[in-house]
Amino acid sequence: MADAGASPRNPALQAASVVRMLAAAGARVIGVPCNTFHAPAIFDRFRQEIRDLTDGEDGLQVVHMIRATLDHVASAYPGARRVGILSTNGTYLHRIYWNAIAERGLEPLVLPYEPRAFSPAEQAERRDAIIAGRLAPLQNDVHHAIASVEWGIKSGLQAGEGYPGPKAVLKAAARRLVEAGADVLILGCTEIPLALSEADVPDLALADPLEALARGLVEAWRARFSPSWPAATALPFLPG
Repeated sequence: MADAGASPRNPALQAASVVRMLAAAGARVIGVPCNTFHAPAIFDRFRQEIRDLTDGEDGLQVVHMIRATLDHVASAYPGARRVGILSTNGTYLHRIYWNAIAERGLEPLVLPYEPRAFSPAEQAERRDAIIAGRLAPLQNDVHHAIASVEWGIKSGLQAGEGYPGPKAVLKAAARRLVEAGADVLILGCTEIPLALSEADVPDLALADPLEALARGLVEAWRARFSPSWPAATALPFLPG
C-alpha cells in the first residue's frame, strides 16, 4: 500500500468528495470514523484534497480519530503506560496506533503477526482451536474475527447471537495482551465493540475510538461555536 497516496483508488478522494457535500450543507467540524483511513498514505492525501476548506480561522475543522483516542486514554487512564491494540491487519501493518502511542512515550503492545494469507478453512480451524484453548491467537486471527466473510463481525452472520465466534477470539486476544502487561486496550476497529465489551474483559480498561471521536467532535464544536452546550460527558448518548 506504499503507493496508496497516489492511487486513483485511494479512498481519500471519495471521502473528500463527501466532505465537500457536508461542508456545503453547513458542516464545520468533521471526523472520519474509520481507523485504517488514518494511515498516512490515505489521511494525508485526504487533508490535501480538502485543504481549501480547512484553511483559515473559519475553515472546516477535522478531528483526528487516533489523536482523540489517545487524548481519551491519557485523561481517563493517566497511569496507563502499556497500551494494547486490537485491529485489522491494515491498521496493524501501517502502525497507525503503534506510532502514535510511541510518540507519546507509551509502550504499544500487539500480538504476533504472520505475513501470509490463511485460507477460509485455516481461519475456521484456528478459530475453533482458539476457542477450545489449544491455540494462542495471532494478530491475523483478530483480523479474521473482524473481516471473515464467513463468520467475522463484518459478515453480520452472527449478529443476532452477539457474534459468539468473533467474541471468543477477541476475548482470547485481549487476555493475551493482559498477560503481556497491557494497562488499557484500544479497540482499533469500529466493528470490534459490536462483539467485545467491558463485561467480556472486566480486568482491562477498554478505549473505543468511535466514542473518543464522538466526544472530540462535540468538544470541538463547543469550543468554536457554542460554549454553552453541555460537555460531551454530560450528553446522554455518549458514555461518561
